[in-house]
Amino acid sequence: MAKGGRKGALEQFAGCVLLSLGLLNILLALKSGSPPDIFSYALSAIGATSLLTGLWRARN
Repeated sequence: MAKGGRKGALEQFAGCVLLSLGLLNILLALKSGSPPDIFSYALSAIGATSLLTGLWRARN
């Protein structure tokens, strides 16, 4: 990674990817009529936490 890059950019990107995958998994499970797995909720929560952490680091 280049020096002087944006702080928190990697956390924001990883959080966005994890959150998107988790929400997509939940929506597809609901569409098929099966209940969403706890893994999907955990993936979304980890993604949201990582995204918020990246936003917080970029702000400071």
